[in-house]
Amino acid sequence: MNEIFPGLWIGSCPFKENAPNLLRFGIKSILTLDAAPLSDGVFDCFNRKFIRLLDEPSQDVLDILEEALDFIDLSLTTGGILVHCAMGVSRSATIVIAYVMRKNKLSYDSALEVVMKKRLVYPNIGFVNQLKLFEVMKWKVDRKSPVYMQYASIRTFRGSNIAYNRTDPSTTIATRDPVQPATFKCRKCSSTVPVAKPKLVPSTGVVNGASAALGSLLLSTSIAITSIGLIDVWPHPSQQRSHCFLSPIR
Repeated sequence: MNEIFPGLWIGSCPFKENAPNLLRFGIKSILTLDAAPLSDGVFDCFNRKFIRLLDEPSQDVLDILEEALDFIDLSLTTGGILVHCAMGVSRSATIVIAYVMRKNKLSYDSALEVVMKKRLVYPNIGFVNQLKLFEVMKWKVDRKSPVYMQYASIRTFRGSNIAYNRTDPSTTIATRDPVQPATFKCRKCSSTVPVAKPKLVPSTGVVNGASAALGSLLLSTSIAITSIGLIDVWPHPSQQRSHCFLSPIR
């Protein structure tokens, strides 16, 4: 267990024997990011919040991110808080890094450096890319922003997710569903483009003047996206426009 800054602790799942130590360190709240909550009983004296989150690249961290960050903010007004998952390496690290980003208006890389000075952490690649999208959205989950809407539309496209291993719910190994050829439709001209193995093409005209770097980010926002070979732009079939802005047809 490590203190990132006064009152904010990160660690692995606490055992019941750890409860006195948590109180000794001034911890009054516990945020659990795991497949199951802490057992009732010994931890009842803490203000607890449980958010179900698996250590899978395809998990939608952005969906629960602000709920988790707001709980940390509220908890720090009354005492310390322990943010934990199973090992204190990926899921809890993702939330703590996001908190450092939002509190200090830092980039993902800068916030990671802050956390790594206190604890070695390794968020999975899907979580990392979502935190970079969080940075692009200026440290808030703006569901009306063009970048978020494109991210969400790609996530919901059938067959695009890395599937959780349904034969063994306890596993943390991601497996890919079979991928079928996809059809994409241009948001500008309504042209459709059948794509079996689309080429990934960074573009400078992605969304409302977003940079090529943002285009690259959208291409890699989740491993789930790359499993179907997400494309952002495609040569326009009529040649009247330089590129199409494509979205998957469900």
